[in-house]
Amino acid sequence: MKKVKSNGITVFFQYIYKFFKVSFYFWIYLLRGAVIYSLIPAFSALFKTVEAIMEGKDEEKVKAVFKDAYHRFNRFKWQSFLFSFLFIVLYVSLYLLNKSSGSLTLILTILALYFTVLLSVLFVYTVHLLGQSPSLPFGKVIIFSFVESIRHFAASLFLLISLGALFYSALANLAFFFVFAPFLLGLVVYYALMKVKLGDADL
Repeated sequence: MKKVKSNGITVFFQYIYKFFKVSFYFWIYLLRGAVIYSLIPAFSALFKTVEAIMEGKDEEKVKAVFKDAYHRFNRFKWQSFLFSFLFIVLYVSLYLLNKSSGSLTLILTILALYFTVLLSVLFVYTVHLLGQSPSLPFGKVIIFSFVESIRHFAASLFLLISLGALFYSALANLAFFFVFAPFLLGLVVYYALMKVKLGDADL
């Protein structure tokens, strides 16, 4: 009995060690593309590596799995730039609106928050579905992602709450965010979106 318990604890810490390495490589590869050009490749590699670990398909070292996935999606640089540009515009808008006051400012802030939430969920769905068919035209993946995010409302809501919690963790404890946020997001996507498939979209 003690041996079984000991084995279970060993396996648990092996998983934790792998997840810590996933977070480390995520930041390394994200910075390699100056963030704006590596957004999709880095998040794709993150989701794919966490998936490989959870399904026991990580026979290779975590670094090799992450590197291979990153390079498979590295051609989506301009799409990454587009998402990065939109995120920056929304963030700057929220920052400037926060410095202002008035009824119009409140309306614009609500709109900016709405589009930030929508873009965040759409981005995660896009990266998730892109991983299933990298050869599919990017425009179609965006459309499928939007449709699926509405069809799977419960999963989208859980994803949104998780993103909010991770954002709060960045404000509360930056060290925690850097170490835990990447692989925790990978786990959220793995469990929340595992049933979301490209073949389900009726388009």
